[in-house]
Amino acid sequence: MNLRLFYRISIIILVALASCKKDKQEYLNDNDADFKVISSLIKFKSHDEITTDKINHSKTDEKIKLILKNDFNFERYTFATDFTLKGKEIKIGIGKGKGGLVLNNNEIKIYDNNSLLVYQSTLKYSLKLSKKYKLCLKKEVDLITYSLFEGENNQIFAKSFSVADFLEVVLLRGDPYLKLYSGDFSVDSALITTPYSNPLFSVYGDSFIEGTNLILKKQDIKSKWTYLFGKDIGLDNVIIDARGGIRVSAEFFERFKIQNEYYKSKYVILGIGTNNYSNIYEYFEYMTNIIKYLKSNNQTPILVTVTPRDKYIFENSALLINNWVKTVGVRYIDFHKSVTEPSKPDVWINNYIDSDGIHPSPEGYKAMYKQIKIDLKDILEL
Repeated sequence: MNLRLFYRISIIILVALASCKKDKQEYLNDNDADFKVISSLIKFKSHDEITTDKINHSKTDEKIKLILKNDFNFERYTFATDFTLKGKEIKIGIGKGKGGLVLNNNEIKIYDNNSLLVYQSTLKYSLKLSKKYKLCLKKEVDLITYSLFEGENNQIFAKSFSVADFLEVVLLRGDPYLKLYSGDFSVDSALITTPYSNPLFSVYGDSFIEGTNLILKKQDIKSKWTYLFGKDIGLDNVIIDARGGIRVSAEFFERFKIQNEYYKSKYVILGIGTNNYSNIYEYFEYMTNIIKYLKSNNQTPILVTVTPRDKYIFENSALLINNWVKTVGVRYIDFHKSVTEPSKPDVWINNYIDSDGIHPSPEGYKAMYKQIKIDLKDILEL
C-alpha cells in the first residue's frame, strides 16, 4: 500500500468515527407540528400577582406548547410552573429557545442552547399522585439552576450550571416555553418573575453589557461594569438586558419597547452602538425614536459614547456616533474617554482592551465604572 493511499484511508476512517461519535449525541428533537401553541398561559409578573387558568392535560388529545412571545435576555429571572399529578405518567418540559429541561416520569434530561443533551439523572422516588409540584428554571448573573419541588419547599432535585463551564446551557436564546407532552396532570400556573420591584436603572445593550469576552475566556463575569454598578447601588436596583452582537435597529426598538413596559425605570442606560459602525445612520434614526419614546414615558435616556475598532476607520464610525451622542441633548456616559489615550482618540489604553481588540478587559471595565461615577454623580448621590 503506497503512502498516499494509506493517508486517504486513514482520513476516511477518522471521518467515519467522528460521524459515529456525533450520532451518539442526543438532541432535544421535538416535532413542532405535533404541538398546539398557546401563548396566553405563560405570564410575566412585573408588579401585580397574576393567576392563570388551569390546563388539564388528560383532557387534551394533542401536545401543547405554551409560549411567552418575547425573547428577553434579562440577566436575572425565574421561570416556574406548578402542576398537579393525576396519573402515573407525565412528560413535561420547561425552557427557553432550544434549551431546557424535560421531566419524563422520574427521568430528567437537560439540554443546552443548541438542543444538545448535557445532563441526565433519575429521581430517587417516583412522583406521587395528587401532589402539587413546582418545576423551576432560575437564571442568575453567572449561572442557571433547574429544580423540582414537591409542594412549596421540599426540593427533590436541583442542578446548577456555571457560565464559565456551561456557556451554552446558561445563555439561552429564544422565547420561554412550557411543553406538555403526555400524561395525566393539570398545570396550575406558568409564571416568569424577576427579583426587581421598582428599579432605578435599566441597562440595555450588546456584548459590552453582557460581558461576552469575559464569558468566552472564562474570566470573572462579575468584573464587568454593570455588576460593579449594581453591587454599589443594589443589584435589585439595576435591570440588565443584553445580548452580544445586537445593534440599534428597528428589531431592537420593537423588542426594547416590550421589555421596557415591564419596568419603567426612571433612568435607562443604552449601552449599545459598537455594532452600528457599518450603518451609523441606522443608529441615528432608531436611537432618535428610542429617545422620544422614553421621554414620552417620563423616563430619562442615558446614552454612551462608543469605542474604536480596528476594522473601521475611527473618523467614519465611532467619532461620528460620539459627536452625535454629545450634541443630541440627552445625558451620556463618556466610555470612549475612559478607555482611550487622551492624545489618540482612536487608540485604546493598552491594558484596557481585551486581546480580541474589541472588548474591554477587566481593567477596562473598572475604568468605565469610574466614568459612570463621574458622569452620573448627581444621580448616584440621590
